[in-house]
Amino acid sequence: MRDFANLGIGLLIFGMLAWLNGRAGSDHLRLILVATIVALAAFLLWDYRESLWRPPTVVALSAIALVMVFLTSPSVNTQIFEEFMALAIGAAFVWLLVWLFVRIAFPRTKAKYEALPVLLLSCALSFGLAVCSLGAWLKAVDLNALPKNAVATTGAELASLWELSWGKRYNGIFAVGRIGEPEKRNATEGGDYLAYYNAARPLGFSADFASLLPSSYVMTMADGAAVSVQGVARRTQTTNWPDCGPYVFQHCLRQGDPVVIWADPGELRALGSGKQSNALNATRVIAYGSLEDFRAGYLARAVATARVFGWIALAFVPLSLLPAFLGWRRWRWLRRHGTDEPSRITITRA
Repeated sequence: MRDFANLGIGLLIFGMLAWLNGRAGSDHLRLILVATIVALAAFLLWDYRESLWRPPTVVALSAIALVMVFLTSPSVNTQIFEEFMALAIGAAFVWLLVWLFVRIAFPRTKAKYEALPVLLLSCALSFGLAVCSLGAWLKAVDLNALPKNAVATTGAELASLWELSWGKRYNGIFAVGRIGEPEKRNATEGGDYLAYYNAARPLGFSADFASLLPSSYVMTMADGAAVSVQGVARRTQTTNWPDCGPYVFQHCLRQGDPVVIWADPGELRALGSGKQSNALNATRVIAYGSLEDFRAGYLARAVATARVFGWIALAFVPLSLLPAFLGWRRWRWLRRHGTDEPSRITITRA
């Protein structure tokens, strides 16, 4: 009967996720759903506390459900979300090792000579968790500072930013201009596509037409300066591209489209003449539209996404000390109550 109740709750949560997907102004309902998932997970963890594999399974399924709730929000930045999830998956794997270490290895340690290895391994696990948590928190701090990034609208401004030390622009800059050559833009769509990629269809599938994401572009700035721009390789590094392209279900950039590019300022030097020119390297994002559109769209979503992960990471920083604390307790118990059994591994000198 209890299994049927859990299944019913799971189906209810899935239905709520489908209804909330992309729905604006429903954050209060998402918070209620999050509280329901956390409460259900806590109940199941207590109920299955004697099991070895059921608690990790409950935690994994609950984490997936919480991620899905988060992704239903229209304020999520997909690119930033993927970057944080890489750290979160690594931390989850270490926590699984902690669980198995405590539940399997701890009960099997009986001898005094095992005290130090248990303590050292526990501290190593705590160190790995602390690195993941602090890394995610520091990344969130950097992303929350993105609105303060310098903006370049002319070649002269870009050149002055290139002269700054890296420590003053380590988070990149925002360059504003028009992609390609505006004078080549056609009155109607035709051969002026600079880049395009397949968009998701209404049912969530992607079209299988050819896509084009060049390795470099030329951007014209407000003072007429031509800047070489390093391209992007993934569509998650694009934002707000309009519906267009040589095929259906595609987004594209055309000659002369207004763009905002988040990248590092750089400089190119011609091999023959040694002539220097402005450049944008290590491009993070190519956004279609004005700087105001970029700030209200991509940038606002990036900051909101980073803030959520930042608070979670900060909360897990003190929790990362838990394996070391448990290892210390086991070390102390083994030193006091452990057997005098000698180590089965001996080292002899020749």
